[in-house]
Amino acid sequence: METQRPGIRPPVVRLALVLIAAALLAAGCGSSRAAGPRPAPPRHGATYFVSPGGSDRARGTTPRTAWRTLARVHRARLRPGDRVLFAGGARFHGTLIPPTSGRAGAPIVFSSYGRGKAQLADRHGAVWLPPGRSHLRFERLDLTSAGGDAAVLGSSGGGAGSRDVAVVRCRLHDAAAAGIVSPKAADAGWRIAHDEIERTGDSGVIFLGSGFAVVDTTIRATGRDDALDYGKHGIYAKGPGALIARNRIAGYDSAGISARFRDARILGNRIGPGPIGIAFLPDDPRAGHTTIAGNVVTGTTSAGIFVSSQNTQPERESFLIRGNRIDAASQDGLVVERTGGDVELVGNRVQVPRGDALALDRPGGALRERANVWRPRA
Repeated sequence: METQRPGIRPPVVRLALVLIAAALLAAGCGSSRAAGPRPAPPRHGATYFVSPGGSDRARGTTPRTAWRTLARVHRARLRPGDRVLFAGGARFHGTLIPPTSGRAGAPIVFSSYGRGKAQLADRHGAVWLPPGRSHLRFERLDLTSAGGDAAVLGSSGGGAGSRDVAVVRCRLHDAAAAGIVSPKAADAGWRIAHDEIERTGDSGVIFLGSGFAVVDTTIRATGRDDALDYGKHGIYAKGPGALIARNRIAGYDSAGISARFRDARILGNRIGPGPIGIAFLPDDPRAGHTTIAGNVVTGTTSAGIFVSSQNTQPERESFLIRGNRIDAASQDGLVVERTGGDVELVGNRVQVPRGDALALDRPGGALRERANVWRPRA
């Protein structure tokens, strides 16, 4: 009898197995897809166009059949994944109010088509999100309040929160109020990226929600309304878990970045000139760990980085302050006072012509300091 090598079946056995497998496949057995209904393919949403030369009676599905007004957009039955594109270079009057929400992974997108950015302009604000409007993306738009007293883009101050909102590659400008405002803690997960924000009476960006990211954005000429008797900032971060990274911030009233809540990451920003570069003034009942690292702060007249409790008792937040470069115009470089958690100062280079390069109170927790350069040394 012929000996078979291990793992090699005789030809007759192989043929039988092939025939059995074919029969099972023909009967719908042995296939993972036969176990249940096939998953629905991802929905590629519809695209609608809006142009000053269009008609609100048109279908809106091509540039030649574009809608004409924001009012028509507000009546549209948009679905997750849909896109609404405005004619680049054109100006549309009114406030864009998204009529519905997208869903996770399938936001409703508002953008421009053709050459340049479409402009949405209204003294009552260019974009307003009603309570709960979520999973929305605004990109490549020129948004302005035209000098009016409303934020350029804002969400409702009450009701359900707005989640997963992206503002990307937009220009937001000319408002007596702020550029972008999220006024309630229920908002979450907004991303503000690669934008330009300028000429605002109040701060450039204000948010109370959690998990916000402001990255790669230029913010200038903010806080220009002297009638507002409080500090105005480039970015005013009043929610936990903020990521503020690689922004360029100049020409602000009080602080380039003012953070108030736990677990902030303030990384690689270029700030100045102005009174304070980065301020952390805790206003949070819970403690976390905030990182301030890799920032370049120049031309400050009060402090480059200022970390201090506002309360009679020190807050418990811990801080890693690492690899920052501060070149102050006057007053102090790095100030850390009345902190209740751990403080680690590593690899910072601080130069001041007068005042203190480092003004440090002993923290409530551990203090670790190494490889810093203070000029003049405190």
